[in-house]
Amino acid sequence: MRNKIGEMSFIALDKILEPDYNIVAPPNSQRLFDLVKVHDDNPMLKKAFFSVLGDMLVVDDLDIGSSIAYNRNQRHKVVTKDGVVIEKAGTMTGGGRAAVN
Repeated sequence: MRNKIGEMSFIALDKILEPDYNIVAPPNSQRLFDLVKVHDDNPMLKKAFFSVLGDMLVVDDLDIGSSIAYNRNQRHKVVTKDGVVIEKAGTMTGGGRAAVN
């Protein structure tokens, strides 16, 4: 890249389909989307955030996250509060221990 500005993603707000906001989080989890506060409750911005976050769930720890992410009936993308992400496909990234000074 000539100007070294990195990569960017754009969302055409007028092209996003109306999402199903009624997805219910399993016990011991909450939707990441529900933790996002949109200024002035703007419906277009809510659609944009939902299109990116979808049904991603937030859980306290890896044990809870694994039990939800690897559920046979319905798989979810899950992130733990310490940053481990479990994709629907089963891959896991992030987390780790804090650096000691």
